[in-house]
Amino acid sequence: MIKDEVYNMLASIKEDKSFSETINSLIKKNTDIRKANLIKLYGIIDEKKANEMMVSIKEVRSNARANTFG
Repeated sequence: MIKDEVYNMLASIKEDKSFSETINSLIKKNTDIRKANLIKLYGIIDEKKANEMMVSIKEVRSNARANTFG
């Protein structure tokens, strides 16, 4: 079930496509945009710095989980 607001937005942009085709198209566009943005960032930091950042991110997530569920 989707909210009426979402249904109305989809209905207004779907033209002659089905709702499924419209949703699929929106997802693909979003995915393509995200990939393009990531490609722009590729190579900005070196592998060592990226690994350090990943360690920090994992620590923050772990602490957040502990605080949320602990």
